[in-house]
Amino acid sequence: MIPPPSVSQSRFYVWRTIVALVHADGVVTDEEIRYIAEAMEHVPFSDKQRALLKEDMSKPQKPMTMFAMISDKFDQSEFFKLAAQLVHIDGDYGSAEQDIMLRLKEAHIKQTNVDDLVHKVRFDFEDEPSGQNGADGLNQKKSFFEKVKHFFS
Repeated sequence: MIPPPSVSQSRFYVWRTIVALVHADGVVTDEEIRYIAEAMEHVPFSDKQRALLKEDMSKPQKPMTMFAMISDKFDQSEFFKLAAQLVHIDGDYGSAEQDIMLRLKEAHIKQTNVDDLVHKVRFDFEDEPSGQNGADGLNQKKSFFEKVKHFFS
């Protein structure tokens, strides 16, 4: 028997956090509901996952609590891409939404393993052809900071 479709627990919490974010300003707009419905249309949630998301729409959860359950860094990155679209969808990026997004980004940065980041940047440098970084340390430092900036964006 083929198991029913579902998404990973981490990816599921991306969507639970998105639904929680919709409630951040106390107003759920038609645009926000439409955005979520269209974005989730082809996501292979299990019946249980869909039921819980539907419940979250009527019983708001805390975005910080939901975000803490996103264990995969790629999923966290995807969350911020979806969230950036969501908070602007109704044309009103209010102070409550700005506040929660700031707190979520701070939590993300605190969870980021700096050793992994340094290893990733070091690995990227090793992959570049010789001489690509420039002959002086200034070009190397600039390249390093550009890569760090890209990692967090």
